[in-house]
Amino acid sequence: STGSSGIKQSTGSKVKLELGMINSAFHGVSVPHTAAQPLLELLKEVWDPLKAVLVLWSTDEVIIDELTKCYWHAINTLGPLFDPYIEPLVDMLCQCYEKHQYACLLESCAQGLLNIYSSEKPDLIAGMLQRLSNTTFLLFSRAMSDHPDIVQAFFFSPLVCSQAQPQIVYRRESNCKAVLRAAMTAITMQEYHTVKEVSRWLVEFIGHYPSSNTVRRPSPLSLHS
Repeated sequence: STGSSGIKQSTGSKVKLELGMINSAFHGVSVPHTAAQPLLELLKEVWDPLKAVLVLWSTDEVIIDELTKCYWHAINTLGPLFDPYIEPLVDMLCQCYEKHQYACLLESCAQGLLNIYSSEKPDLIAGMLQRLSNTTFLLFSRAMSDHPDIVQAFFFSPLVCSQAQPQIVYRRESNCKAVLRAAMTAITMQEYHTVKEVSRWLVEFIGHYPSSNTVRRPSPLSLHS
């Protein structure tokens, strides 16, 4: 595969082709995690080139979408063997999203990270949700209605999180009230699928709201403060 030094000289079509080959390697093989050592060696080999793609091709949403699929399939296939890579991956994806708000980045965080690691690494995932939320709220403050794909992907992320580990989305650092305020605005949008996703999130949010005294239920008035 193309090394890090060759990524910049590659054409977009060549990068997509190589990402497709890596994707196929992880996605097309079904093995027990205990027998996945050869695929772990493949991940070690392509880790730096994939990091280079994330930086050098960050303005190409199609390439970034293919790249996030590589990570997603690697996580699914390698299972616990991927654990040493999860923290740097979270940081890289958040950095990319802070510069380029792509729905595919939110979707990959929801599918590959929140759903799998919320129980094992709640602090890491809560921090990731905080960073993604801050960037998304800034985008929404400009013109939420111009970004229905981001709205839909964003509310899919907390939806998965509230199902897997309800306490994460209600933590103080998760911007619980700000997310709820955004949901109340988003539910008035015109796009059917976007409103449907936000509505599902609201149902999950209310249904999983902790009854424990350890998490204080906000009053209706406090949501507008």
